[in-house]
Amino acid sequence: MTSEVQGKLKKQKKRRPPPHEPTIKDDLTVIAHITVVTFVILIVYLCLTRPFEFFTWHPLLMSLGWMLLMYEGIIVISKENPIGHYFGLTHDLKNFWHWVLITAASFLVLAGFAVVYTNKNQEGKDHFTSWHGLFGLLSIIICFPSVVNGTATLWEPKLKNVLDPYVTKLIHQCFGTVAIIFGGLCSILSVYSNWFAVASHRNKYMYLVGIVCTVYSFIWILQRPLLKCYRKIFKKQ
Repeated sequence: MTSEVQGKLKKQKKRRPPPHEPTIKDDLTVIAHITVVTFVILIVYLCLTRPFEFFTWHPLLMSLGWMLLMYEGIIVISKENPIGHYFGLTHDLKNFWHWVLITAASFLVLAGFAVVYTNKNQEGKDHFTSWHGLFGLLSIIICFPSVVNGTATLWEPKLKNVLDPYVTKLIHQCFGTVAIIFGGLCSILSVYSNWFAVASHRNKYMYLVGIVCTVYSFIWILQRPLLKCYRKIFKKQ
């Protein structure tokens, strides 16, 4: 991180945001936190209560990378995030933690993708034959421009003479939103995967927990970036 960015963050730490009056959206965001953490705990439990194989790294890394770090990285910049209000995170600090969490999530997701790709090669199976696999591949491909573009925004003061800040943010938000859509659908379909069925012994309660957690967190986390993209495109027009 450059000294310019560090200095900016230090200044922002001293500027606490104004008091926030809790709303129903804050409560719904808390539920999103709970569903994300609950699903990750469920997957970790399933990974550790059966023989640990090479493929087990896939659900483990994906749950930690996508469901936990990626989703929390999106929630952290939300105005309705109670954690941000509690710690008094400023706009710049929210963006900083958004970048840190998304970057860390990207590495874990890529590692999880490498695991399943290698495992299929070892077993001689075809790649991307299910909607779960196809949506997962699309989310990774589409997420890449958003991550690169988002990293560039940290140095926006230096790049604004080269790239239009409006275009930079529009690309970041639109690609990120589409990536959330495909990644969220992939997470929901993971509950229908053969691995989940075998690991959970087809337990209907674990299945219901998985479905509820993935569907709710996906819908609630998607609604804000989707609305922001719509407004940004509509405003430009």
